[in-house]
Amino acid sequence: FNFKPKEFAFYAQDRIEFQGLIVNIGGRVDGFDTDTRLFKNEWNPLDEIKTETGELLKLKPLRGDKVGMRFFFSPRVGVSHPVTENFAMHYSFGRFFQYPNYASLYQDYNFTNYSASPTIVTVRPDQDPLRSTNYELGAQWSLSDAFLFNFTAYYRDIENYKVANYTLTTSENRGLTFQTTWGYADARGIEIELSKRPGKWWGGRISYAFSFIKESVRASSKFRLGYSTAADSLQFARLPWDELDRMPSFERNVLVTSGGTNTLAGGYDRPHRVNGTLMLFFPYDFNATFIGEWSSGFYYQPSQNVNEDPFFQRNRDLLTGPSTFFLNARVSKVFNFSKLGVEVFGEVRNLTDHTNIRSISNRGFNANRDDLIIWELGRDRLPNTGDEEKDPEGVFHIPTDIFGRPFYLNAREWYIGLNLNFK
Repeated sequence: FNFKPKEFAFYAQDRIEFQGLIVNIGGRVDGFDTDTRLFKNEWNPLDEIKTETGELLKLKPLRGDKVGMRFFFSPRVGVSHPVTENFAMHYSFGRFFQYPNYASLYQDYNFTNYSASPTIVTVRPDQDPLRSTNYELGAQWSLSDAFLFNFTAYYRDIENYKVANYTLTTSENRGLTFQTTWGYADARGIEIELSKRPGKWWGGRISYAFSFIKESVRASSKFRLGYSTAADSLQFARLPWDELDRMPSFERNVLVTSGGTNTLAGGYDRPHRVNGTLMLFFPYDFNATFIGEWSSGFYYQPSQNVNEDPFFQRNRDLLTGPSTFFLNARVSKVFNFSKLGVEVFGEVRNLTDHTNIRSISNRGFNANRDDLIIWELGRDRLPNTGDEEKDPEGVFHIPTDIFGRPFYLNAREWYIGLNLNFK
């Protein structure tokens, strides 16, 4: 296939200042044209092209009108003001839009990948984009000429965060699965930071962040998601997309394997993070910088009832993966000439060579379950045998997910180089 999607964006902002009060007001208009077409009739989405002897040659989608350009407006407001000479506050509100990635949007658009399969998977071409509404409140204290304290609290509500499926049995008794965006997630958290302004000998910062992230999960198997052309085409003009808003759901932490198209499901939902930076300044233009980060583990749903819990199948308790830690170090020396500054540096990333697991394999179908068993029990897939070392690579020993994102953070890396600064 050959698609030519188009994106359009326009942004305007104004700044108002009055007696220390600063107000930034803005608006952004986004336009998306995915270069796709709707089905002429969702109850009859394809035509079977056969030979004279009745052998299936291909499946032809019956497309109609173009989806066309869709526009979305995003307002933004930010306010900051002093409270005292050493204390100030700020607030912000904003709406943001993100269209699904094109790789998933064009999934089997022409029914070529699954022509010999009993079920075809296609994506609703006019599905809604991901929408988020962000709120932030912050405060800043100047404790002295050298030290500064920051506090930030935020809340983010995300619509159309996940995927829901309708299944359709056509008049030819062929199965189709229609995918569309659905569900929500919300994230809230706080961050505190203490920083030391660079002085004669040193400077730095240390921060702690706590996040509380939840996503919607389908709660009932009784909600109807399957339809047939023969039984339902006379009752509905289209598949009942609006009914998905009424599908029962419950809140849960974002799992490391809950989906591949969003970043949180790649193992990024970690409730605790600590970051630190230390800068040291020595005579003769020698400098050293250390940057470190520690994060708690990602969430995952256990698949093996190791503790023989009688309610294991109905238990919604989650487990956490291993925490991550890295420390980067950089040492440099500056040489100054009349019109040129030369910095010679050496840098080591992940100084301790700590093995950091960011995510785990989720290949789908039966491999998904086997990947989780290996993660929990080890390669022998047996409990309490001493082979329980965490292995995120799954059945096929592949160190990346289907989008090429690695399961590990980088091992130790060494760098040397020069920076030239022309005066």
